[in-house]
Amino acid sequence: MDRTSAVSPDPAGLKALAHPVRLRMLGMLRIDGPATATSLAERLGLNSGA
Repeated sequence: MDRTSAVSPDPAGLKALAHPVRLRMLGMLRIDGPATATSLAERLGLNSGA
C-alpha cells in the first residue's frame, strides 16, 4: 500500500499544527534534526513547561 494514500488528515491535528510556534518548532526540527523540548523552548524564548 502507498503510504500517502493511507494518511487521512485529522482536523484536530491540523488545528494543532496551525499554531505559529508549533510551525516554527517543526521547521527547526526539520532543519536541525532532533531536539529536546527544553532546547526548543530556549531557542524560541519560551517556557518548556518542565
